[in-house]
Amino acid sequence: MNFDSSYKNEHTYYKEISTSWIKWFTNKSLTNFLVEVDAEYIMEAYNSYEIELVVSNVDKLISIILGDSPINYEDDSKEKYLGDAALLYSTLHKKFILTPKGLAIMKDKYTKGDYGTCPRVSCAQYHVLPIGLHESIRIAPVHIYCPSCQEIYKISYEKNMYLDGAFFGTSFPHLFLQTYPNYKTLKTPTCCIPRIFGFGVYQNFTRIEYKIMKGEFGEQARAKFLAKKPKYIRKLLKTEAQIKDTNT
Repeated sequence: MNFDSSYKNEHTYYKEISTSWIKWFTNKSLTNFLVEVDAEYIMEAYNSYEIELVVSNVDKLISIILGDSPINYEDDSKEKYLGDAALLYSTLHKKFILTPKGLAIMKDKYTKGDYGTCPRVSCAQYHVLPIGLHESIRIAPVHIYCPSCQEIYKISYEKNMYLDGAFFGTSFPHLFLQTYPNYKTLKTPTCCIPRIFGFGVYQNFTRIEYKIMKGEFGEQARAKFLAKKPKYIRKLLKTEAQIKDTNT
């Protein structure tokens, strides 16, 4: 979907009429992942050189973002700027949620489950965080990251709905979990053990087991896993040797 066109129609996808552009934009069902960026933060960013590199007509766009909702526009002169205003807001939002205040706001949304739960059954509906696959706009939509299995998943969008991943960037969930380590699970993710008629089917590794063995869930999880299944270290070496042979 075209990024500009998805934000220019002010009569589409909003929950309630608001008096400000920011409230109108963040209250739309299209963008219910977003938070309201402080006007003070926006003005600080306005005085920096970096946002000049994102869009032109910065003065005009800042006045739109800090102004009234498009619902209240008396003429159509500002409508053509709505796409660029959303683009600029994506940059401001991505940076704001990495600040102490922004992280605290995102924590409240996370604990309430605003971003949903992990689609992986074994994660037992663990709350997820939004993540972008790229820092730049118009490349990929927002995805979700699960702190339990440490995997990234696509979001099922309703028709004509789209939220760009650049509103969050690639760093947010990782900085969030560094700031609030209590939201990291201490449990090692479980994996599906393939069985046929009740008998286990031989395989080298499941994906989760391989990640545990590689230490991606921490050395404590790896040591605990090897204590239960010491033979897996030989499987790991054998698997990596096979991968190396395949790539040579």
